[in-house]
Amino acid sequence: MKMTRRLVVMAVGSTLSLAAAAPGWTQTKEIRIGALIAASGPTAFIGASQKNAFEMLVEQINARGGIEGHQIKAVLYDTEGNSTLAAQQFQRLVQSDNVDVVIGPSSTGESLALRPLANELKVPLISFAGAEVVTNPPTPYVFKTPPTDRIVAEHILGFMKYKNIKSVGILSSADGFGQAGASTVKQVAEQLGVKVAAAEEFGPRDTDMTPQLLKIRGSGAGGAFDLERQSWSDYYSP
Repeated sequence: MKMTRRLVVMAVGSTLSLAAAAPGWTQTKEIRIGALIAASGPTAFIGASQKNAFEMLVEQINARGGIEGHQIKAVLYDTEGNSTLAAQQFQRLVQSDNVDVVIGPSSTGESLALRPLANELKVPLISFAGAEVVTNPPTPYVFKTPPTDRIVAEHILGFMKYKNIKSVGILSSADGFGQAGASTVKQVAEQLGVKVAAAEEFGPRDTDMTPQLLKIRGSGAGGAFDLERQSWSDYYSP
């Protein structure tokens, strides 16, 4: 929860800076911030805490008098982790709710779906997604707060190499985040001289990855890189 709150704080701070820079915002009585968060659905384990942190921060800022006397008007929609729904809600926020900027969505797949829309409609989007493909190559209206998957991969694989783990298996979800992350991990592994012995995928709604883990264990990999949790486990005692 502390990490989620820190990321939401960064997003809200960036949002207020962007809103303050918008032409004519000081003539309005409120700053309108849209939020697209997967409060339910398969990524609710991330989105629920993001929703709570966002609502708490808006309440705290408004209780202190807002920003330079301007209250924040928050409009939040639950994307349910659905990219199509997120795109529809983004258009609604911009065209009907007249927001100045949008925070979210929670996942890489949703963010990639909104990336062209944000640039087309010229409304800043500050994503919670981790994959670097959300902002690389950079575009004028799309930003993100978490460290990229490349930064995480370099850190974890670098530590694996330090622990003399020379081969790894990759476990990733078959969605935008998992596929982009797996590609990045393979690139970083090649740069560091770490062999990718196996790469297995699972469905975003799967709850049992035993078959994939058994395949990775049988591949001879010294460790497994879990892209969903951005963590690693080793299969032997170094």
